[in-house]
Amino acid sequence: MEKVYALIGDIVDSKSLENRKVVQSKLHELLDGLNQKHQLSIVSNLTLTLGDEFQGLFKDIESVLLVMDEIDLVLSLNGINVRFGVGYGAIATDINPDMSIGADGEAFWFARDAITHIKKYHFSQRANERIKLEDENDTEFYNSILQVQNALRSSWISSQKELALTVIQSSGYETIQYDTIMKKMHLSIQSLSNRVGAASITQYILGRKLLAKHIEKGVK
Repeated sequence: MEKVYALIGDIVDSKSLENRKVVQSKLHELLDGLNQKHQLSIVSNLTLTLGDEFQGLFKDIESVLLVMDEIDLVLSLNGINVRFGVGYGAIATDINPDMSIGADGEAFWFARDAITHIKKYHFSQRANERIKLEDENDTEFYNSILQVQNALRSSWISSQKELALTVIQSSGYETIQYDTIMKKMHLSIQSLSNRVGAASITQYILGRKLLAKHIEKGVK
């Protein structure tokens, strides 16, 4: 049986948000855009399930990391915190590619365990992603890296988050397209280089790329 990556995310303290319906609408719009952008990597579309929770199925972990980055950065720029659980395994039920509701199996069990772990022990903006795999040693190793990456991302001020989001939306974890970013953000090459360096964005995207590569190698 083919194995996939399940992603479960939810908004933290969503019931206390004054503009909850607006946030839900914004999240729905964001998920729709990500489904289109990553359609070649998505097995079952990212779908809102309980109003403030969403889930989806993916072929590869790099796309999962990219999606988590974009959702986290967009929402955090609006003062909203989110957490993510990722699992890798088989799906025991039929999969609806258009809507990630009703599917069940190991990948979702692991993702649910991961996000429950964050809720119970770890959640802060500095540690809001967790993955669970069959191999417990690999799981803890990868999560130690995720915690460092989360700490860096959460340390960014708003302008750095906007820059990182623009970089990731433009070129993913590939080489930064400076010409494209300069035009989008109306920055000189010197100013852009300084900002990228100050936020360690090059190191961040390289770290995410390498983490994805090692996870894929480990589960095959």
